[in-house]
Amino acid sequence: MVNVVRNKKSNRILIGVVAFMFVALLSVMIVVITLNATRSSYVNNSDTDNTNTPTKDEGGDEEADKDGESGGEPDDNTITGQIDYRSLARDTLQIRTTINESLSDGTCSLTLTGPNGQEYKTTSRIMSNSSSTSTCNGFDIDMNQVEKDDELRAGKWTIVIDLSSGGKTGQVTSDITM
Repeated sequence: MVNVVRNKKSNRILIGVVAFMFVALLSVMIVVITLNATRSSYVNNSDTDNTNTPTKDEGGDEEADKDGESGGEPDDNTITGQIDYRSLARDTLQIRTTINESLSDGTCSLTLTGPNGQEYKTTSRIMSNSSSTSTCNGFDIDMNQVEKDDELRAGKWTIVIDLSSGGKTGQVTSDITM
């Protein structure tokens, strides 16, 4: 049997190594928390701003409203959904949606309107997620191409996505503050 004899010097080295590892781990945790807090300050992802506004014909029939045929539940030609995610990270605005039915074809037409009337438009395809939901193929917008001046970019931006598939239409809206 081998007896390990430790002297005071080896104990001090061991304590020093453990202390160094603790300080290093603590420093890494502080850096991660700081970076996460900095990134979070650019993200405005409040679900309370998210609305689902189905498209319907203007000047609806008042008699139909009384009978419950219009103005209540969306009809079979209305696409419903929501904007699930909107985030600004390193000048790229990411927008993600969920459509409340499975659609394999169609378009998502995005209109982004800035606090000073700036307007940006783009489209993407509708893709089926599962047997019950779909999504727009996603929007990753370089905000430097939309508005280069940070002061003019600051403020509330309105997000409107018009949905269209096989004769059905709908609209989802939200906003984000930059």
